[in-house]
Amino acid sequence: MVFLDRKVSPEFTTVRSDSLTGITKAIDYLYNLNHRRFGFVGSTDSLSLTSVEERARIFKDVLSNKGIEVDPSFMFKGSLSAKTGAKALDYYCTLGAPPTAILCANDQIAYGFIARAYALGVKIPGDFSIVGFDGCSSGFLYPKLTTVRQNIPKLALELYNAINSDEPPQEKIIDISLSIGDTCRML
Repeated sequence: MVFLDRKVSPEFTTVRSDSLTGITKAIDYLYNLNHRRFGFVGSTDSLSLTSVEERARIFKDVLSNKGIEVDPSFMFKGSLSAKTGAKALDYYCTLGAPPTAILCANDQIAYGFIARAYALGVKIPGDFSIVGFDGCSSGFLYPKLTTVRQNIPKLALELYNAINSDEPPQEKIIDISLSIGDTCRML
């Protein structure tokens, strides 16, 4: 058995993306655009998805290292769906001083957030800067999403190689990148 994005036991190989590097790049990018109020959409207690929990934890740690404590009300919990993104936009619009930059746990959440924003006349990136995670969206949607892009072909190849290998169990961490789109702006 081989696991993707979940370290279950040292008895099994795990293949995962370097979320620490990816989230650090995203936050550095937003920080350099003068954002200081950061939100995260997709953290969940009920589903126990370790990859999402890890992304939420890394998000808080990276900001803490910059001297920014995340307001707990800026952490929106939900599933990994566009519906969660839409609900998050509705929620953030009720806050007196919402976050200016939002990191979504996946691209589907980000596109749900953006679609709901446009339905309500909220501007992306004018009112909120949005970053997704995965990089699996098509390049044909507008605005082009800024996202932490996983190397899906490399992940798939490493999974395949691990399944067909006699090597002892190990953790394989795959490089990740930040793909700049049109969903973030300078404050």
